[in-house]
Amino acid sequence: ILADPALADFIRISLSIPSETASSDIDVQAKLIERRLDIKDLQDPDKLNSMIQRFLALYDVENSGLDPLASLYGGSGGISFETVAALTQLRNF
Repeated sequence: ILADPALADFIRISLSIPSETASSDIDVQAKLIERRLDIKDLQDPDKLNSMIQRFLALYDVENSGLDPLASLYGGSGGISFETVAALTQLRNF
């Protein structure tokens, strides 16, 4: 997960792990993720879909630059192609 920047971002955002942790030691990052995520959950379609929905909501809030309430009423946000590709790969995992 940590070797793929898009998947690492997906996990960090989904689990509400600060992006600053990306600069910490890889073993520290792995332990942090292991404490918050059971890797087997990625094989459960319902849990994975729930995680994807959480990611999409949190990503839009963090990256829209708009008031989250304003975005409900016609604001726009988006995610990069790389992130969508990573989510597609994760879904097929």
